[in-house]
Amino acid sequence: MVVMVAAAMGIVALLAVVMMVMVLVLVVILVVVMMVAGAVRIVAFVVVIMVVQIAGSSGSYPIEILPDIFSKIYLFFPFPYAINAMREAIFGMYRWDYLIYLGELLIFGAAGIAIGLVVRKPFIKMNRFVEDEMEKSGVL
Repeated sequence: MVVMVAAAMGIVALLAVVMMVMVLVLVVILVVVMMVAGAVRIVAFVVVIMVVQIAGSSGSYPIEILPDIFSKIYLFFPFPYAINAMREAIFGMYRWDYLIYLGELLIFGAAGIAIGLVVRKPFIKMNRFVEDEMEKSGVL
């Protein structure tokens, strides 16, 4: 029984790590595409947001010892919830905390999908421009 629980927790931890790697790969792809399109300001903004999320997610240091600005904004980013879910998966689950963190991540996912559906139409021209530039550059 204990071995089965440990194996299940190992699989959950592996899935959490795979999710984090997928997010990082998607960010890198986004940065490369935007750099090819010449959107340097947007790339800089994305990098700053990513650094703030990593620094302020209590992934490297506890949020209590970080500057006050991080304690005010870290709840609005998905990284703290993902890191807490990974901690639960790796070190053991306590009651419903893991599912609560996953639920909070699903809220961010739903919000992202909703925002994407709203801003899709205005960005269709920019997407076509990026595709044309990618084809011209020979990257794809």
